[in-house]
Amino acid sequence: MNQVLIPFCPQMYCARLRPAKRRGWRGVRGGGDNRISRCYRRSTIGANFFFACYRLGVMQLRLQNERIGNVAVLRCEGRIVTGDEAQALAIEVEKLTLDTHQVVLNLAQVNFLDSGGLGALVRMTRVHRRHSGDIVLCHLTPFILGVLEATTLHRFFKICPSETEALQSFFLRAPVSSAATPEPLARVVCAHNSTDLLAFISAVLRHAGFEVFTATTLAEARTLVVATHPNVFVHGSETDSNELSLERIRQIDPQRPFLQLPADFSCSEASQTGAQLVNRIRSLVRA
Repeated sequence: MNQVLIPFCPQMYCARLRPAKRRGWRGVRGGGDNRISRCYRRSTIGANFFFACYRLGVMQLRLQNERIGNVAVLRCEGRIVTGDEAQALAIEVEKLTLDTHQVVLNLAQVNFLDSGGLGALVRMTRVHRRHSGDIVLCHLTPFILGVLEATTLHRFFKICPSETEALQSFFLRAPVSSAATPEPLARVVCAHNSTDLLAFISAVLRHAGFEVFTATTLAEARTLVVATHPNVFVHGSETDSNELSLERIRQIDPQRPFLQLPADFSCSEASQTGAQLVNRIRSLVRA
């Protein structure tokens, strides 16, 4: 059994609070917020160590992996959130894929999951399914299960009550297939520089009945807008600095609604952000 620990060293690092404005949803008043800067260091000896500090106390993420037959079991303890934690999980899963694309994630000790962390899980699962494998989730806490149900992603993931049942599912299940879907409610193009966040948005909106196209740059997004004629265009707050490119997309169809994501979208609680996103797009489509 291998173990990766992501601890915090209070003697070496301290929290630094930086006030920053939080952008609200487009057309909705934003509020003030304090952003917390993270500091981390990587050790070149043994496993990678990430040091992070938070205003609400010390947090650490522990990852343990074990090989059972042709299935890799990865046990997680702590928070799966945007940044070092999601990156560490992705690195560990990527290591496992060198030998197998059949992975069980035990989330019994995971106490928080934000939009970026959930997006990372969606993205990694899609990669495994493209290689005829899968990532199966097990031992979900009520909080994690609530997040998946609120975002309707409990239908995207394979979920088992226990590790034993998750292991058995790889031997008993039929291959993952795409079921026929009804006519989409609307077509959406989304631009954001985070592939994890795009995976989260895409999964949430598709399960809500929308057809979704994603791009990591505004240039790619403009091409998609021209080709697909979406009903709504969604973009991240970081694209504000490229107003010229946004204006070029607006000029394609001045009547098309634009929806700007809040600056803290990726680090907010996933079930709330997912539900808000779906409701906002529905209201724009009906308008």
